[in-house]
Amino acid sequence: MTAAQYIDQLASLGRYHFTTTEAGEALGISQVATRAALRRLMRKGEIAVPFRGFYVIVPPEYRRIGCLPGEQLIDQLMRHLDEPYYVGLLSAAEYHGGRRRRFGDSQGLSSLRSWLHGACSGAGVPTRPAR
Repeated sequence: MTAAQYIDQLASLGRYHFTTTEAGEALGISQVATRAALRRLMRKGEIAVPFRGFYVIVPPEYRRIGCLPGEQLIDQLMRHLDEPYYVGLLSAAEYHGGRRRRFGDSQGLSSLRSWLHGACSGAGVPTRPAR
């Protein structure tokens, strides 16, 4: 199985995220070879890396912005990091139908002090602050 076939298989199952370790195990290759294969897919725009070791499959309709919108991957990312987080009031209202106008960014906060403002090519994905 190639890396491209692996991400196609994940996407066909409705899963749009994976880790370096998961990809290496599925492909049956070393971590170095796995990272090289994933780097090639990143150059093509088929995957994005909002956080080191956490990859997101970018469907064709989102390739222009370079990543899935934050609200579609924030839960999986924070579970991967094992971090509690909160969705901002305006974003929460939008999810529950209480907000008519969209202003562009999702809002959220975690114990990493990470605001959800466009770290993944404007898609509203958090990054770990510099220490």
